[in-house]
Amino acid sequence: MARISSAQELKKLAVSYRRALEGTKRRILVCAETGCVAKGSLEVYAALEKAIRDKGSIVNLEYLLKHEPEADATQLDKCGCPGFCQMGPLVIIRPENYFYVHVQPEDAEEIVEETILKGRCIERLCYLDPERRQICSCQDEIPFYQQQ
Repeated sequence: MARISSAQELKKLAVSYRRALEGTKRRILVCAETGCVAKGSLEVYAALEKAIRDKGSIVNLEYLLKHEPEADATQLDKCGCPGFCQMGPLVIIRPENYFYVHVQPEDAEEIVEETILKGRCIERLCYLDPERRQICSCQDEIPFYQQQ
């Protein structure tokens, strides 16, 4: 990627990235920080990449900055630490903001089939709040994040 030398170039790049993001149907973020990597998040990423390729179109950030995605493309990217390391590997699905914990490579096909293609939350991958005995499908429903 070329070096950005001005604020104007950065703004132009941000606009093009936002436009490209609007062209993707869903975005999958896989935590790629130390705790999740140690628990296998890179293997989860690879399994999701394969499952998406088998079912449709996939793009990543680098691709989006250079090309127009297909209309039904799914964006798959690695992300920084969402801050819930003990529950990793973590996967976030946008635009619904589903927050999956303890994700394993063998979960990839179900995630693609149920969440990416059908828009359904997979409750068994969501955090279960032990005090309230409630499934938390989104990050902001989890008490750990509500106190921050």
